[in-house]
Amino acid sequence: MVNIAVTETMRRFLYRISLLLTSALLFPAAAEGAIDREAPRQDAWRVSYVLRPVLDEGVLEVTAVLMGDVEGGVVWRHADFSSRRASQSRPEAVDGFGQSLRVATHPRGWTITGGTGGVMRLSYQVIAPGPEPVGADGVGISSESLYALGYELFLYPDPTLTGAAGGVEGEAGSTPVIQVDVIFDIPISWRIIVPWEGYGRSYNPGDQNGLWNAVVAAGDFRRMTVQAAGIDVIVGIQGRRPTLDSSIAEIVRRILLFGQQTFEVATGSRITIVLPRIVSGGKEVIRLGSSVAFGWDSTVNFPTDPEAIHNLARELLLLWQGTPSFAPDWYTEGATDYLAWLMLLRENLIRRQTFRQQLLLTEQRFLAHPKSWAWSFAQEEARYAARQLIRSPAGAASDTLADYPESTADPASLARSKGTLVALVLDALIAYETGGQNRITDVMGLYYRWKVSSGAANVDRESDLMAVCAAITGSTFLDEFFSGLVYSTNRPGTADALNDILGWEGGS
Repeated sequence: MVNIAVTETMRRFLYRISLLLTSALLFPAAAEGAIDREAPRQDAWRVSYVLRPVLDEGVLEVTAVLMGDVEGGVVWRHADFSSRRASQSRPEAVDGFGQSLRVATHPRGWTITGGTGGVMRLSYQVIAPGPEPVGADGVGISSESLYALGYELFLYPDPTLTGAAGGVEGEAGSTPVIQVDVIFDIPISWRIIVPWEGYGRSYNPGDQNGLWNAVVAAGDFRRMTVQAAGIDVIVGIQGRRPTLDSSIAEIVRRILLFGQQTFEVATGSRITIVLPRIVSGGKEVIRLGSSVAFGWDSTVNFPTDPEAIHNLARELLLLWQGTPSFAPDWYTEGATDYLAWLMLLRENLIRRQTFRQQLLLTEQRFLAHPKSWAWSFAQEEARYAARQLIRSPAGAASDTLADYPESTADPASLARSKGTLVALVLDALIAYETGGQNRITDVMGLYYRWKVSSGAANVDRESDLMAVCAAITGSTFLDEFFSGLVYSTNRPGTADALNDILGWEGGS
């Protein structure tokens, strides 16, 4: 039962805090004594968000208080409509004296102008399509929980689009530094699962990237902490399956230790893993920044389902592998898929026969792709990139915009399906060249460490992968492998490579 009295007391407390902050900003002389009015202003903004779910209505009320030099007006950005599942109401805005501000539409959000003082207060609602999210990429707001991706919830003041501090849109000059904090005004029994630093009900996302690229969950989640590979992992599990707790904790620990051993570089100090109860229809798993969400319902037999546990392993390993956006998609998507299967095999989380079956199923997905014999990896990547550049007339026949997988992260894409098989062949080839002393894990670890030490500008996609292969094998660049499988449309020799790898792995 929700403690209404406590919730109302907290709401009034938060409101008084906002008033105190506003007063301190509007009347600094009273708070700090006489000041030098000729001294330069600190070029900084601070925005505080208060999230308050309206129980049983599927609505989240958001109040954002922006403090700083905002008299010239501010553009508040929203995420692209195509990526959002919830809807946002038109915001209402007042200044520090309670005077209404003008709200106008902007191509990328809302333009707020008018008023006086150094404070702007914005209020709006986020309306969920239902009490439970449709897939891990959905939004759910109910009397028991709040679940959403960060970009669904927050309008963000963008100094690059606004005329604040005497500037104009697009003009180079002083750009305010923005400090962000988020306060949850929620029932006292709810638990909060976010990847941000903080305590109690106040958190600091850092910046827009941290604010938008995060899974935000609060409510009837069982919350526990797992420490592995120097990482604090906050796990939140919703629903009536308490047996998940110990199994998830152990699996997560083993995956992260494998990642640490492979890449030898810490991927961060804090991540969150959220298992929300979902309605079927959206994505089963999603990763945003330092958050991974794995949705489950009555049809998902987690963690005994090999595909389900593979999805979790893949997304956690992408905390390392997903960083090099300059790496070829077949390597980022496909090689990570293979690495996840290999990890599960080595950790005895799947059987050898399951390993074989899953890679043969991957081969079937590759062969089922309508362009499996016609497109190289580069040709597929070019078509996905063209989708962002070309706007074909509705109904126009176009090879570029045909009905193929929507991204290279789709399991049916060539980057993932063929890429997984190419990684399998590479693993077998590295093992052969080194007498089993080195494997694809050595290639991926060295490539990642080189990337981290050199920086993105100094890494050149496949050519550097060839260089890493030469370093691992002792001068063999594997030219025929790259020309025959990476740059061409040839079919990988899955069966032979599988037999070789299972031989190197040993066991029964």
